[in-house]
Amino acid sequence: MTEKFKDLVNKSGSTLDDVKDNYKLLAERLKIDIKNYYSPRLIQDEIIKRFKANIDRSADTTNKSISMTQLKTVAQNLVYRYLLFDEPTLDYLNILQTLFAIKDARIKKVPPFEETDIWKKIISNVKDYKLVSNYSFDIEPERIREEYPQEYDRVIQLKILISEGCKVSIENESIEIKNIELAINKLDRIVKEIGGITLARSIFHLLSKNNYSAYFERYHLTRHGNGLGMHKSPQTPIGYLLNLCVKYPNETRTLIKIDKELRRIQDLSIAIVTSYYNVDHYNQWTHFFQTGETIIKFCTEIALWDSMYSLIQIRPKLSLQIIEELFKEINETTFSKEVGVSKAEYFSVLSEIFEIANDKNGVVTIYVSAIKKKFKEIDEQLIKRVLEINSHKAQANVEYLLPSDITKVDFQFNSLIKLSETKYILMDKSWCAPSLFESLATVFRAAKVKNFESNIGYALEKLIYKWLNDHGITYSRGTYSVNSIDGECDLLIEAKDAIILIEFKKKVLTRKAKSGIDIDLLIDLSDSILSSQIQAGRTEIILREKGVITLTDQKTNLNKTISWNGRAIERISLTQLDFGGFHDKTIINQFFNALLTHSYGTYSKEKRILKKFKELKAKQDKWSEQYNKLKDLDKAFNHFPYFDCSFMNLGQFLETINLSTDNDTFYEKLKTNKYVTFGTLDFYREFEMKLNMNKNAIHLQ
Repeated sequence: MTEKFKDLVNKSGSTLDDVKDNYKLLAERLKIDIKNYYSPRLIQDEIIKRFKANIDRSADTTNKSISMTQLKTVAQNLVYRYLLFDEPTLDYLNILQTLFAIKDARIKKVPPFEETDIWKKIISNVKDYKLVSNYSFDIEPERIREEYPQEYDRVIQLKILISEGCKVSIENESIEIKNIELAINKLDRIVKEIGGITLARSIFHLLSKNNYSAYFERYHLTRHGNGLGMHKSPQTPIGYLLNLCVKYPNETRTLIKIDKELRRIQDLSIAIVTSYYNVDHYNQWTHFFQTGETIIKFCTEIALWDSMYSLIQIRPKLSLQIIEELFKEINETTFSKEVGVSKAEYFSVLSEIFEIANDKNGVVTIYVSAIKKKFKEIDEQLIKRVLEINSHKAQANVEYLLPSDITKVDFQFNSLIKLSETKYILMDKSWCAPSLFESLATVFRAAKVKNFESNIGYALEKLIYKWLNDHGITYSRGTYSVNSIDGECDLLIEAKDAIILIEFKKKVLTRKAKSGIDIDLLIDLSDSILSSQIQAGRTEIILREKGVITLTDQKTNLNKTISWNGRAIERISLTQLDFGGFHDKTIINQFFNALLTHSYGTYSKEKRILKKFKELKAKQDKWSEQYNKLKDLDKAFNHFPYFDCSFMNLGQFLETINLSTDNDTFYEKLKTNKYVTFGTLDFYREFEMKLNMNKNAIHLQ
């Protein structure tokens, strides 16, 4: 496309070049009457009018058009060619710069480049406008980063890879990097030489000073995008580096130039991830303006960013509370038989591990002797058994090299790394706490304990009900039958001003999805967010149409009738595990809206995939049907679809409950992030920032 565009520009000239300095001749050429009034704006407006008449194909429902996204890709390639290969492309870029500036924002599609006569007119219009506006939208070489900061910074990182022996070219409108393994293997080698623990200590030392939240006991590893991308710079891929660290759990204290080596690691990791993936969005407005055409690529970028730049974390004490509650459904006899220790012994040892790390960030050494000293009544072999269950027996992430290959990451399945029979390390309490459930669940899955998964699902619901009860929050749940529709509402919470519908889904974001594999990502999002929102949407429609709904609790057989009374209706999709940036309201809104306008298919022949896409099509049909109903039933929905829809994980949900004292305060806390976004795509960071804003506001009063 880039070459076609350049050729069109070369073959198109200005129609006003010979009269550009004579306003009367300009007006005559453009057939503008200036007898009574003249302004340069009259000339510009006439050119823009002609330009728009030629360029707009927004109403085109065929494939015979170019999207603005594709046209912007051409502009990016012109920037890359200029900065990377010193090609003289600025004149072509400036044609596009002017085109973008004078184009109506509502224009989403333009004619294909094959329509040469139309494009010659368009480019002539643009060249005419440049003449009469004194080239006001042109970019000078020294200002390229102001307009294209992400592309500019990527080129700097690409040149670092070139210096490492990688080959960079532009193929099919995309940057292609060959021999990337030269840089990746070098980085892996340096990490091995200085020791993964050495590097991890350095990383967590910096994070503790700059990113740690004592309030949530986690590191805020968030996006730094803002409204003006020029103020951003490439971020360090913390997740990538720490997943390399655990491959080499040793320390090197003999290197004299350790700081220099750490800098080399940081620079090379930034170069690899920025150059090869380019998923670090510089402008937060990117989160708001996706289309059905761009949403899949956008979602893969969200997943990849989370995998390479961030970490899955949870408050350690909360993680311990969760697993203790979940495994209450496993009787003591079965637990002791399969695990090898009693529940009391198991959870006592786990609690002590995290107590040792309680006031420490980063790598902590755990000695069997220290735990034995605390629990003299527990046999040392039983202590070791607990440590064994929660530790990697061999090297973690052994095959992990490529930053995106999360399928090769297994560190998240165990909290500890075993160094010897009596010595273990906890890489970081907040990072390792999420794996407590998986370590223990693996034991029962391996033993094929009957009804294990269903019992855990039941325990998960009981855990939520217990937390709600403990914080004075009343709720309803149960099945209903309305107009031959049989449905179920997992949880309904009534506040004075709102009804909150909550639907549980145990679906996780798989490692393939986290690796940016679009098919798996679409399936995972469909099976979690979309399915639960359709279920909640069905309940909402009944409430709005009938004004009431009666739920029958299947355990007590009691009925509860809930009246709508014109209240707001909030819908929450709740999942057990973390989906990263997809919990942000702006992201799921983009996803929900794209499902209304576009259908998605696959070239896969795999039966599982084909079945999932057939299910997705059925869900999209139901999604569209609900949209049309809600649009008629709710004026607010008509203007702001899905503004009242949220996606939370269990940790986020419990943190919200923990700050509540009744139904109304729960609703108020739930709305904390609803009307404000800072573009970080991080629930905890934004929640804390909003709380601090409220505290400061109270302090100023």
